Amino acid sequence: MAEKQVVPGAAAPAGRTDFAVLTDAARTAERGRFDFFLAEGVTAANALAGFTDTVGLAATLDTTSAEPYDVARRLASLDHLSGGRAAWNTVAPGGERAAEFVDTARTLWDSWAQGVVTVDRDAGRFVSDPTAGAFYHRGRHFDIGGRFTVPRSPQAQPVVIVSGDGPEPGISPPGTAT
Repeated sequence: MAEKQVVPGAAAPAGRTDFAVLTDAARTAERGRFDFFLAEGVTAANALAGFTDTVGLAATLDTTSAEPYDVARRLASLDHLSGGRAAWNTVAPGGERAAEFVDTARTLWDSWAQGVVTVDRDAGRFVSDPTAGAFYHRGRHFDIGGRFTVPRSPQAQPVVIVSGDGPEPGISPPGTAT
């Protein structure tokens, strides 16, 4: 697999806001045809979605202090806002918990089948399948079930980038194992 180029956000020079620097850096990455722009957290990536058109927006979220439901919800929302350009830069210390965290997030993303959002105002229906979003995951580290509230995103699953000494460092496109 070819190496992917990632541009980290830079520190703000005197007289400029951090976001102005991030926007300039993301637009530069986009002009340079980089695959991803690495944002620290989802908030910055969400904001950058409105200032970029083609570059992938990789949000850094760890798997040690966060919960899979929250991370999956944030990244699915980013994928909707960016038109299918979300990526997840996982910060994982390695081991089976990190791998199960990613698998749990994938279970949540897959809980919405393609095409179930129908939006029929006359009938008062938003989805054609009343079980859309229902999920259950039981593993060694996570035991959760319920309804995932974010409909299927443009990519179905954001790209997963495993940083550091995670389960298998590298880039995992949607629908592939980490």
